[in-house]
Amino acid sequence: MRALLLALLIALTGVSACTEGKVVKTAAAYEVPTSGEADHARLLAVMQKHAAKSGYHIDHASKQDLALRSEAAPRTFSAAVWAGANDDENIASAMNEPYNSDRVWLTFAVGHNPDQADRFRVSLMQEVCAIWPETKELPILNGETIPLPDDLILDGDRYILDPSASHRYKLPDEASTESAPPSSRR
Repeated sequence: MRALLLALLIALTGVSACTEGKVVKTAAAYEVPTSGEADHARLLAVMQKHAAKSGYHIDHASKQDLALRSEAAPRTFSAAVWAGANDDENIASAMNEPYNSDRVWLTFAVGHNPDQADRFRVSLMQEVCAIWPETKELPILNGETIPLPDDLILDGDRYILDPSASHRYKLPDEASTESAPPSSRR
């Protein structure tokens, strides 16, 4: 049980993972403003519905699994969408971020089959945004990572990297701080 939890938590850390020497690229990321267990259950159900329609499946941490985590970073929600019977490819992950809030960060990998992953993302996000209209886009730096919560500022219906924090991140140019194109949001 602890090994499964550890594997799930590592996959959901929001840090780019390496597979065969390749960095897993993030296609899009959003902050969903949930408010407690009922919203977490609803988000999980919506994710499960869309994952099943796309041929994916969900692994999620139970309350007991989450309780095993370190007190330094307790979570109240953690789930991942996978392709393949053996969790061959991570498609999306969701966890509350910062760890002590009800805000869930939902991230989507580019995937080995980008068209299928995009259809899943668009379909899921249409329903998520209908249920939680205050959902915000998150910036993805270099297609790999999301800035720390304290380094984000609100800009309309999305977050951007606070310019005063940009020195903490290796950014080749301004275009790398953009998130997914607005047309892919909903």
